[in-house]
Amino acid sequence: MLHPLVSVGMPVRNGGVLLKAAINDVLAQSWPNLEIIISDNCSSDGTQALCEAFAREDSRIAYHRQSTTLTAYENFRFVLEQASGEFFMWAAHDDLRSADYIERLAEALVRIPCATVTFGDLANFSDFATARSAPIVPYDFENTGLGFQARLNKILCQGAGEIYGLVRRHALDDYSWPDLDFAPDGPVLAHLAAHGDFVHVAGPRFMQYVPAAIPTPRQRARSDSLRGLRPFRYVRLCWTTAGVATRAATRLGERHSRIGAFVRVYAHVRPRKAVATTAASLPDEVRLALRPAFRAVRSTWRLLTRAWQRERPGSPR
Repeated sequence: MLHPLVSVGMPVRNGGVLLKAAINDVLAQSWPNLEIIISDNCSSDGTQALCEAFAREDSRIAYHRQSTTLTAYENFRFVLEQASGEFFMWAAHDDLRSADYIERLAEALVRIPCATVTFGDLANFSDFATARSAPIVPYDFENTGLGFQARLNKILCQGAGEIYGLVRRHALDDYSWPDLDFAPDGPVLAHLAAHGDFVHVAGPRFMQYVPAAIPTPRQRARSDSLRGLRPFRYVRLCWTTAGVATRAATRLGERHSRIGAFVRVYAHVRPRKAVATTAASLPDEVRLALRPAFRAVRSTWRLLTRAWQRERPGSPR
């Protein structure tokens, strides 16, 4: 069997003590044809010295240190743009995977030409001492056989763990990289889903680190996008995801309405909860002033959704 080059992109900022284990984990993969691209986003801890030492010892590692601070999203984009492999995988500085992870996922991409993403079994852990024995959690991300709208709905109602699967790199060549401060992996996955299937490969394990104290969306926006969380994040997320997916589908010869896709996907992720969460992210005085407007939005949205469903009774809900 041929072994296509797999590019592993590792964006990192202040990886700390976790980074060494993450790099060793990738180096220990059984797939023989790897390149590893590390982008150090102006770390102020020992990340630079550690990565330079690894790069001296292993020619598969290309280390880049950014001269100015990027957003997390820009750093993820950077490592992809440096990749030259047929297949690509993002690797966070605090996640682990079984030694056969890339091998089994790459074999599936070779075997299934209509697949754009392959992903293994998901296990979540908070303690590195027990990471390898963490139990597998149910995670239904496969979209084979689903239509365009059902694929969008499924992506935005899950945890996006498959973003750390193995990707057919050329499927991201025309991705537009929209500016989002909330769940930016959703549109990436929507774009990939428009290009092909997401396939589960049973056996290889992806062990995702989940901190004991999970950051709030506002905290994540400030650390990842270097700015505060803007209002109406669910509206922006659903509108951007619908736009990304419909543009990708159009380039592939399919025609879908962005407005229609937005209405249905937003209805699917429970607009009442979305509006309430958006309101809660605003300062108290602004939230009180806008309370009548939020009520009007809820009422109008209910009417629009009901009208749409009456007009298209077969559409996913």
